[in-house]
Amino acid sequence: MYDNICKFLAETYPQDIAQWLLGAPIPLTVLPPTELALEPIRADSLIILQSHDLILHLEFQTRPDNAIPFRMLDYWTRARRKFPSYQVRQIVIYLLETNSNLVHQNYFQQGNTRHEFEVLRLWECASEALLQNVGTLPFSRSLQGGQPRRFIAGSSTKDRGNS
Repeated sequence: MYDNICKFLAETYPQDIAQWLLGAPIPLTVLPPTELALEPIRADSLIILQSHDLILHLEFQTRPDNAIPFRMLDYWTRARRKFPSYQVRQIVIYLLETNSNLVHQNYFQQGNTRHEFEVLRLWECASEALLQNVGTLPFSRSLQGGQPRRFIAGSSTKDRGNS
């Protein structure tokens, strides 16, 4: 359920999501739900930022998974192969609060190979950033303390799609 909702939000409101994660409004183009060569695997959201030659890869997770680090390396390799002139920035977004140490793991390492990615634990995010745009508003349900409602009452958002 969460995967489909997060994919919908990333595809419908890519600029809102990118602004939240990158801190600035940036014009972008969305790659369709993407199969990255070789054996088909689907990244939850793959967004190309036109102005910065950057691929923003978002991976939404509800539960900790010890396979995430290797999977992020695999996605990075496939994205670089398909788009060699782009930088790849990867962010794993954990949606549900947990005490597992796996939600702090931000790298894969085996032998001399090391791959790093960013991790965002939604329950630790500032409410103000999530409540600024329609596309990030649904993520406010995971805010720390489970109290997004008191912020929503006083917030206003712009819906660029339905003006």
